Amino acid sequence: MPRRWDLGTCPLGVHAIGYQLTLTVNYMTYYRPDGIEAHGTSYGGFLLLVTRRGRIYERHIAPDDFVSQLEAAAILRPTVSRVAVHKWVKSRKLKDEKVDGISMISVQRLRQFAAKHGYALAPLGPDE
Repeated sequence: MPRRWDLGTCPLGVHAIGYQLTLTVNYMTYYRPDGIEAHGTSYGGFLLLVTRRGRIYERHIAPDDFVSQLEAAAILRPTVSRVAVHKWVKSRKLKDEKVDGISMISVQRLRQFAAKHGYALAPLGPDE
C-alpha cells in the first residue's frame, strides 16, 4: 500500500495552499505543485512520487509492471509531455496494451523505446 503523508504527519513542516503543497525548511518556503516525480530504483524498477491536493503518494513500479501514458512521460528523460506519449502510442511507435480496458505501457517496452529513440530513463533516487 502506498505511503500517504497527511498535512500533520509529513516531514519538514508542511502547509497546504489550495492545490499546492508548501514545504517550509529554515525559514524558506518551497512550493510543490501537483504532479509526478520519477526516480529509478536499484532493482530496475521505478519509484513515483505523486503529489495530489497536498498529499504525497508513493508508487513502486516493478521492472515487469505497466505504467500509464502520464507516468511514462514522467519516467522518460528529458521529460516529455503526455501528449507526445499519446501520439507515439497512436502512431504505433510505442506499443500499448489494454489492462482492464485502460491503455497501459509495459516498462520493458518503454525501455526498448527509450534505447531506440535516444531517451534516457529516470535516474536513481537519492536513497538508492
